[in-house]
Amino acid sequence: MTLKRILSIIVIFVVLYGTTITVSAEENSIDSIGINEKQFIHQPPELPAKYGVKLVNTLQTSKLIEASASRSADEIHLYTGINFVSTPKTLSSGNRTVLEVFGGFDLNYILTWDDTQQIWVQLTAYDDVIPLDGLVISSNAEQYVPLEFDNNPFTPPPTKDLSEQWNLIGFSDIYPATARDTLYCVYDEWSEAIGFDAVNQTYETSIINGGSGIHSDEREMYPTKGYWLWMDDPGTLVGLSS
Repeated sequence: MTLKRILSIIVIFVVLYGTTITVSAEENSIDSIGINEKQFIHQPPELPAKYGVKLVNTLQTSKLIEASASRSADEIHLYTGINFVSTPKTLSSGNRTVLEVFGGFDLNYILTWDDTQQIWVQLTAYDDVIPLDGLVISSNAEQYVPLEFDNNPFTPPPTKDLSEQWNLIGFSDIYPATARDTLYCVYDEWSEAIGFDAVNQTYETSIINGGSGIHSDEREMYPTKGYWLWMDDPGTLVGLSS
């Protein structure tokens, strides 16, 4: 049963029985909206076994798990291990392929997610690094990858078609924004967003559409980060900037 279906049942109950229900994401059971003492509702996909890594420590906790918000928008800060990253703007010509951006850095692999088939895809050296596409990078060291943006004022904001179930997205602006604002164009379709804490190699506490407390959609999303996004229905995500 999807989150929106759960919420609609709650609304019907309130209308029929005149009962006031306060939904708090960290205090109620999954039967309402709260994911009591859990980080997320939907289990994120695991990395393919051939990469030999267990992706995260899936803690059961009611404490907020979130990486530090301090980050520069014009460089990707890679930590040793798994990183969920993205470019916040369109990259300049000559500085946008995987080879041009990440060549020379000590990496094991760069993956993205095929949301249509719900499978992992390994990027090649000549694939472009595109705004709104989330990437998973395995790094052998802490490294800083500089980004060079396209400064053409007529470059339109990027768009990304999203499928039902899991999508791996990037945040597309140089300034943080709340999840509610970032995902406003798919407000009726998305239900859960999950970031990754590369420092501690664990998923962050999920952000729930309409959630409250530690799962509130007023929590911010950040430049150069990648996020899992669960869609109850297909939609089109539009970037906040070009």
